[in-house]
Amino acid sequence: MIQVTEWKFDAGVAAASSSALASLLVFHEINKVTKQMALLISLSLLKITIFLDTKNIEAWT
Repeated sequence: MIQVTEWKFDAGVAAASSSALASLLVFHEINKVTKQMALLISLSLLKITIFLDTKNIEAWT
């Protein structure tokens, strides 16, 4: 009886830890994508800013 209870407990712990690991991996992937998106957006904004600055310089000259 004790052995069965221990086995169930071990299976529960294994299931919980694998679930936690899976969600951690998913979170890590989302985090990587988010960082890439943030980088792309900031680069795009930088390009737009530079483009507008060059247009302003052309307008001034």
